[in-house]
Amino acid sequence: MAFLISLVPALILCLPLGKRLRARPLPFYCAAVLLDLAVAVCTFAGVRFPGWFGNWVWPIFARGALAGAIFVLVMVTGAFPKGSWGMKRLLPIRGQLSILASILAVGHNVAYSKTYLMRMFTHAGSMPLPTLLSVICAVGTDLLMIPLFITSFPAVRKRMGQKKWKRLQRLAYPFYALLCAHILLLTVPNALRGKPGYIVTVFVYTAVFVSYLLCRLMKTAEGRLGASKLRRRQLGGLVCGLAAAAVLTIGLRLPLSRPSAGQPVLSAAPTPAVPAAAASPTAAPSPAPTPQAARETPAAEEPRPSVTPDPTTAPEPTPEPTGTPQPVPADEAGATAAPAESPVPTAPPTPAPTPAPAPTPEPTSVPTLEPTPVPTPEPTPEPVRTYRDGTYTGAAMGNLGTGTDVAVSVTIADDRIVSITITGFKDDTDYFDPGTEGASMITAMLTAQSANVDGVSGATYSSQGLRDAVRNALAQARQA
Repeated sequence: MAFLISLVPALILCLPLGKRLRARPLPFYCAAVLLDLAVAVCTFAGVRFPGWFGNWVWPIFARGALAGAIFVLVMVTGAFPKGSWGMKRLLPIRGQLSILASILAVGHNVAYSKTYLMRMFTHAGSMPLPTLLSVICAVGTDLLMIPLFITSFPAVRKRMGQKKWKRLQRLAYPFYALLCAHILLLTVPNALRGKPGYIVTVFVYTAVFVSYLLCRLMKTAEGRLGASKLRRRQLGGLVCGLAAAAVLTIGLRLPLSRPSAGQPVLSAAPTPAVPAAAASPTAAPSPAPTPQAARETPAAEEPRPSVTPDPTTAPEPTPEPTGTPQPVPADEAGATAAPAESPVPTAPPTPAPTPAPAPTPEPTSVPTLEPTPVPTPEPTPEPVRTYRDGTYTGAAMGNLGTGTDVAVSVTIADDRIVSITITGFKDDTDYFDPGTEGASMITAMLTAQSANVDGVSGATYSSQGLRDAVRNALAQARQA
């Protein structure tokens, strides 16, 4: 989006201010130098502008969007047919535009070289591959831009001669190719992560560079085709460029429906397996039997046999009770000893068996159960706390290399981390946005109750800065 916004002042320089830029270019060059100084100072000091100025105006200068827009106008000038309106408007100020864009690019390069260029030479293995390749392309564009910048001044051009100057200006083609690669390597990973606005940026840059490539190749046959036929073919080239950009954009949007590999996924904690007996709401634990109940209750696995009296056999003698014997009446004793005579011998009636009384346990056989002393409950020790309640702050080095790139505020309550807030962030939000990537890492930290969580792919140093800032705040909570 910054590129589209930057096209507005770039077109103003070409159309309303074109004649003034050609006649008196020095004030424009001085203004570009002042903008470079402002960008470098604010970037090194970590100044961040709030609101619409920080979101829409500052990126035009700090991220080199205005320089890129002017370079695009210089690039497409060479693809216009001879005698066309665009050729007449842009060709007379093409050199001045090149010088102005080169000066504006210096501020962007100085601001970002402190972080990316130094790390490419010191810690290249820790950089994401797209970022590393983008920095390499940026170095290539800077090396090619130096001779193109110097030879854009009219005095140098006159001293070189027309043939040598044209031969040197062919370096512009690899310069444009590296510029395109540099921009796409920065924007495509952000578009794949679903960051708003980057899909549009990728579409616009792809359409511009592919359309320019096709139109420039067609212009090589301008003498054979003629002006009118060349315009029709270049119109078809523009359509092909838009189609190629649309295909790439659709291809980038397809992976957005699936979770990204670098995106943290929050999953619920696994539920521990519950035994079957504990899972049933109706099952109750059986109390342990007391010694008295164990003696009085027969074992379940030994059922008492059922005895049926046999009339042909005499009943077994009933064991006498252990208590005092009771006297038997005389009439009952005689009846049992001599049964009455009868003319018809019949079997004597079988007396109903008298149930044996339950044996009374002897007093000596019952052990005296001494009352179990109830232990006095010991006072519950206070839980060992790791953190003190309160709000603590911490800061750490992020992508810019200063000690306060990332600042956080951590709140502790009941020995738990209840909230983490990013209070300061000086890194580039293109790679690590506190509202998206930062929020996802904070959610993972709150779930894990620790700062040891995975970082964001493509934002290694900003992720490490957030982790270190939270660790510093937690260290203060332990020492409080």
